[in-house]
Amino acid sequence: MSINFIGVGERIMGDLAATLCQQGHKITGSDVSFSKHTLHSLANVALTPEQPGWFPQKIQQDLDKVIVGRKVHPDNPELQAAQRLGLPICSHAEYIYNYARDKQRIVITGGEEKTLLCVLVLHVLGHLHKAFDYVVDSSVLEASVQLSNAPIIILEGDVDPSSPINSQSQSSCYQHNMALISGIGWESSHVHPTLATYLKQVTELADASPKGGTLIYYEEDSLVRDIGSQARTDVKGVPYKAHPHRYEDGQVYLIAPQKDVPFQYADAASMGAVAGAQQLLRNLAVQDQQFYEALVTFFVD
Repeated sequence: MSINFIGVGERIMGDLAATLCQQGHKITGSDVSFSKHTLHSLANVALTPEQPGWFPQKIQQDLDKVIVGRKVHPDNPELQAAQRLGLPICSHAEYIYNYARDKQRIVITGGEEKTLLCVLVLHVLGHLHKAFDYVVDSSVLEASVQLSNAPIIILEGDVDPSSPINSQSQSSCYQHNMALISGIGWESSHVHPTLATYLKQVTELADASPKGGTLIYYEEDSLVRDIGSQARTDVKGVPYKAHPHRYEDGQVYLIAPQKDVPFQYADAASMGAVAGAQQLLRNLAVQDQQFYEALVTFFVD
């Protein structure tokens, strides 16, 4: 398949481009700026653009798909060229959904703590040698995208529009089987000028849970509790609270049944992330003992 990335400098876009190139697709892309991480990812598969900028002449009728980044403006010349030619255009979230439509799709959304929660889930699954895919935007991961034939995929999501031409939120595009809402990460912006507009998107995500699906939510956040507790009767609602912990000699310990586990973060949001990861993993048949054993080896620089 021939795929062009408009906005390939974005971290997830660059890592997705590199991943698809490794899978044998013909990949092209452009952007006006690139992070060191993205340049490294693209260089590893010989995809580094010759120069920054937008080049509408590269958009040709023989492209099978165009993936557009979230930071791309609607008047982008490459995007407009693709629209004139009637090419299939999608966001990276829409592409991931189609790639993973036969997998169990697990979406984790919320405030800043959602990224730590995602990384904890990935760490435990990796420690247990479980097969999984993921799309998680974290600098502690070697790559933000991993795609294979694994049966599950962990997806970090938010409620901002998935692309400049699709107002559907990134999280909703993934069409989850299981979702976790870890908190409310609202900040006033042109997309969500009021808390009400933000909460509307979070509520729509919860309401989109499929029949027989699972909605995990942080009940110590009153706004999240209000949304999660109203889950449909045909959806399994699972509340959780911050993980119990204690302090000793400047070190925080997670209180566990057999032996307390040292943990590097001590703030309340991190304790919520730990508990959320544990609850989600329970729904993936990971036992608490396995969870704590994996956390002993968790450390982020």
